[in-house]
Amino acid sequence: MIDRRLALGCLVLGLIAGASDGQEPPEVDDDAEARLDAPVTLRFPGETPLGVVLGAIRKEAGKALAIEVDRAASKQADGAKVRIDVEGIPLKAALTQVVRQAGLIYSVKGSKATVEVDTYKDPDPKALEAEMKKADTTVFAPGFDEKAFRSIVPGTTEAQVHKLIGQPLRETQSRPQVDWYYGPPTLRVTEDGGMFDTSGFFETAWGYTVVQAAPDGKIVEILGGYFPDVPRELIGADLAEMKRRYGEPNAVRTVRAARYLVYSGSKSSGNFRTRALGVDAEGKVVQIIAGYYFD
Repeated sequence: MIDRRLALGCLVLGLIAGASDGQEPPEVDDDAEARLDAPVTLRFPGETPLGVVLGAIRKEAGKALAIEVDRAASKQADGAKVRIDVEGIPLKAALTQVVRQAGLIYSVKGSKATVEVDTYKDPDPKALEAEMKKADTTVFAPGFDEKAFRSIVPGTTEAQVHKLIGQPLRETQSRPQVDWYYGPPTLRVTEDGGMFDTSGFFETAWGYTVVQAAPDGKIVEILGGYFPDVPRELIGADLAEMKRRYGEPNAVRTVRAARYLVYSGSKSSGNFRTRALGVDAEGKVVQIIAGYYFD
């Protein structure tokens, strides 16, 4: 489910697939966990065979953490080449950065990390629509029209929006910012900032680290515990410093909206269709949200 603390100044809407309710994540040995968080240095600035880079990471991991590649992943990544040039970033961040370049993921259980094929596929739209119809609690704003909503494009003015689909149910304040998302290679981020883990396990305390920055790249907030000891001194620093210490993020999301015009909600705490528009400080549409929220 969505971590509601991570509204990120806007609506936290959208489909959160692979719900992990009621499931326990695999246990990881303490020594292996420590190695995953330990700093590593890898100097492969040019295209390098994946096996060579994984070999270097294995040496960094030592005996506390075995790193294996399963048969399917070996076959898929045969001949794959990757780049990584980092100093002192967490091993798990380095491993994520490397395997994602090869279209792979990894999972950790006990004292072993296994590199695997990423089998996740986006949900079929028809299946989502069928699921929504089973328990659709959507309430739309008076005057809302789906066809007219679909005609709205970036750059449409707020006055034009009101003529097409009326006044919104409510408005939500936002702030322009840049969000960097870190987590395991199975972490996914939706267009509106929601997060889910395709492994089926998502822990809101340590399943992610989100770095929020102003449009000029100055860090203003760091949330989540994927990196357990991010120094507070990074607040006010440039995103480049975050990259130097923790590597490339899994995903980057740029928020341009100053406000969100919300045209749908739920008559109860159930599933509903998300319809909202992000507008900038000049009152022009910069984001269009049209999806599903599954509770």
